[in-house]
Amino acid sequence: VKLIAFSDKDSEKAVKPLLEIGFVGYLLIGSDTDDFKKAIDTVANNGRYFSMGVAKIAQEYFGNK
Repeated sequence: VKLIAFSDKDSEKAVKPLLEIGFVGYLLIGSDTDDFKKAIDTVANNGRYFSMGVAKIAQEYFGNK
């Protein structure tokens, strides 16, 4: 199962716990339909997708793995 979060929270406190339990995508409320399509396609092809507002948090998290 591949999980993508959809939230209005963009803090490390909100994002990091989801990454730790296996989420591979995170979209912020306000993302447009193109972002949703990109996220689904990317995650379906074994990638990760994060909205710009949380991309740095995810990059730092996965960079330390």
